[in-house]
Amino acid sequence: MADLPSWRGSFKRAWCLFESRDIPLPINPAYRPNVELWRNRTTPFWKHADLVPLAADRSDSEDGDEETPRREESPTPRDPEVPEDEDGERDEVADLEWENDAATFEEEMRHVIADMRHFADGLEHQVQFRDPRMLAIVKKKGAGMLRLMDACFDKEDRLNNTRRQAPRTWENSEAMFYRPVPRVRERNT
Repeated sequence: MADLPSWRGSFKRAWCLFESRDIPLPINPAYRPNVELWRNRTTPFWKHADLVPLAADRSDSEDGDEETPRREESPTPRDPEVPEDEDGERDEVADLEWENDAATFEEEMRHVIADMRHFADGLEHQVQFRDPRMLAIVKKKGAGMLRLMDACFDKEDRLNNTRRQAPRTWENSEAMFYRPVPRVRERNT
């Protein structure tokens, strides 16, 4: 324990305090990053003799000024383990596989959704018969699905309700990969 830095204890206490604090929505605009400022940066944030910034505006070079000198890159030796045809671009075969996988996923998901809607319609039809045995079977055999449904609804409620504790990023639950529907006021942003 003697190898740990002296500031670690206070940092951990502050981290634990802020980890459980709710984040009010909407977020204060003062805390939003100004991406345009980053994108249009003209002065470099580094200082090194070999690093020369490129001219941000070409209109300066039209006035007869010399172009910014560029450092010529020396050819680097090829890594013998990297195949010759790999040039950093995405492989067409991998792209095609990804598109096929995405299409297959969408087909499967839409099929599951259609089956669930059809089953929900069938359950709606069962209500008129008021058979408690059917309700018992649905609760017993569909317990896993009902738990998943409740966990997803709970996660969505926690994300959309600012008075409840927000779900943790890596929570270990059935709804870990469920992405809730955004609030009505945030749908078009």
